[in-house]
Amino acid sequence: MKLIEEYEKAFSHLPEGVEAAEAEAERSAQLSVSLENGSHGSAGASDVTDLYVRASGEKTGSTVTQDLEADGAKVILEAFENGKYSQSPAPEKMLRGEIQQSGAEDELMNCLPPAQLWQAAERIDRELSLGCPELSIRQLTVSDRITGIRVANSLGLRRADEYRRACLEVFAMDQRYPGCYYTRSYTAPDLSGLSGPKAAGDVQEWTRLVSEPPASVTSGHYPCVLDGRVMANILLTSWQMFTAGNYLAKKTPFAGLISQKTSGSCVCLTDKVSRSGSGYRFALDCEGNTGVDVPVITDGVLTGLLSDGRGSVPGSGNAGRKPLLGKNGDVTETPKNFGLEPGSLSTQELLRMMGDGIYLWDSLDVFHTINIASGEYSIPCEGILIKDGRMAGALHKLTITGTVQDLLQNITAVGREEFFCEMPILYSYNVSSPAVLVKEIAVSC
Repeated sequence: MKLIEEYEKAFSHLPEGVEAAEAEAERSAQLSVSLENGSHGSAGASDVTDLYVRASGEKTGSTVTQDLEADGAKVILEAFENGKYSQSPAPEKMLRGEIQQSGAEDELMNCLPPAQLWQAAERIDRELSLGCPELSIRQLTVSDRITGIRVANSLGLRRADEYRRACLEVFAMDQRYPGCYYTRSYTAPDLSGLSGPKAAGDVQEWTRLVSEPPASVTSGHYPCVLDGRVMANILLTSWQMFTAGNYLAKKTPFAGLISQKTSGSCVCLTDKVSRSGSGYRFALDCEGNTGVDVPVITDGVLTGLLSDGRGSVPGSGNAGRKPLLGKNGDVTETPKNFGLEPGSLSTQELLRMMGDGIYLWDSLDVFHTINIASGEYSIPCEGILIKDGRMAGALHKLTITGTVQDLLQNITAVGREEFFCEMPILYSYNVSSPAVLVKEIAVSC
């Protein structure tokens, strides 16, 4: 394991007072190309590896470096010295070496040749242009991203995994609706999984929604269909309500409810190693735990929790370091591919089932207000008035309020078309959801 071989040597001669040590390398490499209205634009590449080192004695200390050639013994000692300032009364647990390694032992993947990315970008741009000739601006970026984890410790653990995913980012504007911009990102295991016709279909649907004439309603409680985009936005932060740490600390309204019915019977919420429609794969977490699928809610019953294995709940491959917008050496619980499982109904069928109500098709901020401890939320949305199952005009500047637990309880039907959303900026996890029919939501105008 060449990236951390210096530390493996140091493990056999640990500094005095150090009982166990661990080194974990996280690699992120990317090559991107961009097109604007069919013309070649910018291209860029990066390849960064962060090395996290832990050392335990009476307590556990940690440090992080990007100097992959640093003296391993000195870095371990630095981590150990940092442990003197730890507020934890006991050392952190490290995995022993019974776990067998994954793939990608020594050789690092290389990003694909730029010519392959340009070829994919040109194909997708042609397909987008043919599907949506009215676009006055169409920009797209195609990326090849590589993510790798390598872990070794003094207890015999030695694990590694590395995988690639293809990414597409689309930015478009319809010349008939100046000021209305469409943005969307897609991921797939390889370039062939990035679809221009899929993107064109999504842009066409967006155009149809923004072109609805205005309508009006008064504030009140309404039956609602939440588009997958809106539900995924909610899951982007509310996954924290289903971690073992928050559950045991009673910092979530779901505390104490394992094996109890917490949602509508059609709700199945899972965290998966991989998911069809997403290019993300999590075979390992940052401590070397094997990633496993976690059924969080099954047929409306709370059945599982996301765990890093540090407490009384067995690890499920959910140890990570980049949960929100920060980046440091602290290990915490993070999701993998967290999402609401799809049903069998189309969004149009959900609207017809609802009859009269509101179709909430977009939410306007990513990091909206969701109180993880209480479940309370307040989310600005765009909507469409629905009468007799048909669209009857656009509703702007709506705000929905309530609690996540009530929202899940009131879901009566689940759609089949999934919306996938990466964690913005860090691209460290993925969430997904289809549209859902909700019995009642408080809507303010």
